[in-house]
Amino acid sequence: MDVEPGVLFKFVLVLKGDPRGIQRLPDSFAEYVAGNDRPRTMHLREASCGCRWIVDVIYDARGKMYLNIGWEKFARYHSLEAGFILLFSYLGDRDMSVKVFDETRCRRDYHGTGSGTMECCFSRIRAVLPRKNQQGHRHRWIFQFG
Repeated sequence: MDVEPGVLFKFVLVLKGDPRGIQRLPDSFAEYVAGNDRPRTMHLREASCGCRWIVDVIYDARGKMYLNIGWEKFARYHSLEAGFILLFSYLGDRDMSVKVFDETRCRRDYHGTGSGTMECCFSRIRAVLPRKNQQGHRHRWIFQFG
């Protein structure tokens, strides 16, 4: 069994439709936190970044739980798209860690800027296509990070 210290509850959310729209959380999670006076906000942190996003939580008449105001900003900032898979780990006290996997099922790597701000940035690797120099020789592939 995969046990992580401090993790009280885990679930997976597959983004369908508009990933920036309201997102319903699993009923079992809603029931789990309902015993702790239904939270009105959640604090989301992308697991490798540490940036904190406060997201409002709403409930419908049947007790279904949704991420609402603040979610769009989180989704846009992390460039979430339909088909992405999010692994949520509930740490208690409204804190949730989120790991993002893209449509290829590879984990997206986010990290802080190191400037002490709450900004995150997506670590990208970009391949520069080989081209001929002035002497007609081909350059080797160059990979750029950042």
